[in-house]
Parts: sequence; C-alpha cells; structure tokens
Amino acid sequence: PLDVLRDLAKRLSTVPTDFTLHRGVKRVYDARAAVATVGVDERKVDWGTGELLAYASLLREGTPVRLSGQDCERGTFSHRHAVVHDQVTPGRQFIPLDDMFAKQGKFRVTNSHLSEMGVLGFELGYSLEHPMLLVLWEA
Repeated sequence: PLDVLRDLAKRLSTVPTDFTLHRGVKRVYDARAAVATVGVDERKVDWGTGELLAYASLLREGTPVRLSGQDCERGTFSHRHAVVHDQVTPGRQFIPLDDMFAKQGKFRVTNSHLSEMGVLGFELGYSLEHPMLLVLWEA
C-alpha cells in the first residue's frame, strides 16, 4: 500500500541529526524524502529509491537481504547510496536499511573484489546455505 511505501521512503531518507552528508548525496536523500510527501502523480521514483524500497519492504517483513558487488554500497551509477559516510567525522558511516525497525531482517551490503567468478561462486554458495535470505550480486 502507498502509506507503507511512504513510510519506508521516509525511513530510507532519514539520517541522524548529527550526521553530515556530502552535498551530492544530500540531494539524493532529499529526493527520496520527497517521495514520502508528494502525491502519487507528482513524483516519479528513481531506480535507486525503488530498489531500496523493495529491500526495505522485505526487511520490514523479516526477510534478510545480502547485496554484494563492486561498488554496490554507493551504486555503480551513484544511484543507491545504501551506505553513507559522515563528511565531518572520519570513518563514521550510516546504513539506513540497518536501522529502520526494532524487529527486521538483517541487511548486509558489501563491496566485493573485481574477481567476478570468485564472488559469484561465493554468493551462490551463500544462497544455497541460507535459502530464506535474498542474496543479490551486482555485476
């Protein structure tokens, strides 16, 4: 339902008040926040937001999600920003999908090596060992 998607969009675009986003990333997060407040016909959902909304809906239901691939924390085309880094405090990062609900599925996003066949084999094995987990590999 639309109210659930709006709630998820709001949660995805909320960062701690003492966290400083990069100005380019802030624009992405502001656009996500707008999805939560505007009418259905007023705002199109971009690919990165739609993807994260899908993951968030699964996590909300308790399904764990694992995403790996080269540069998948940010997104190959700078569309995802699943992990953001504080611009003031070195080493501090925030992952909105980790902290949306008190009880939710675990979200894991990992930048992997460019050794695609090795990573793909590992993720295949991981998915076979954990059949209730959504395992994604981004080429």
